[in-house]
Amino acid sequence: MWLLALCLVSSLACKPTVERESREWSDNIQSVAEFQTRWPGFEPVLASAKTEAEGLMSATDKISNEEARAEAMDAANKVLSPLVGKLRAVSNKLDELDRDARRLDKLSVPLKQQSQLRDTKAAAMRVGREVSEAMAKAAPTTEAEATRFLDEQIGRLDGSIGACEDTFERLSEPEPSKSKRP
Repeated sequence: MWLLALCLVSSLACKPTVERESREWSDNIQSVAEFQTRWPGFEPVLASAKTEAEGLMSATDKISNEEARAEAMDAANKVLSPLVGKLRAVSNKLDELDRDARRLDKLSVPLKQQSQLRDTKAAAMRVGREVSEAMAKAAPTTEAEATRFLDEQIGRLDGSIGACEDTFERLSEPEPSKSKRP
């Protein structure tokens, strides 16, 4: 019985509402404008998705039933959300990689581990620079092409972020003491 109640509550919590969909729409439109400026090569793909989504969203004005309107607004948001979400992921991961590299800078390690620290930081900075340059040069012509490209960049960033985190954890642990056995 408890499980049934939990399932019912969670399904209602995920149901679209006009208020939630309006907020998501505003966030998506703001993000589209930001990403068109930051990465102009994505402008045509973003503009196409935005035009399609705006058509769907404008049709929601004619729907009087709140639940049906929220569902229609959700459909409009789903046109923008995948592409915008991937662009947000690249942006956030670039920031995260930069923070991780700075965090490595603050790590004090013995001389024998400094080259490992330096190499990890240099690799992270190289990946961040390469992804930033690739994003600036990218000009996908379809959403599918943009998605493949963005997934590749996200994968590269994830790998580098993971390497930074692994290095930080490994090098911030105190070395085991080498005590003499009696």
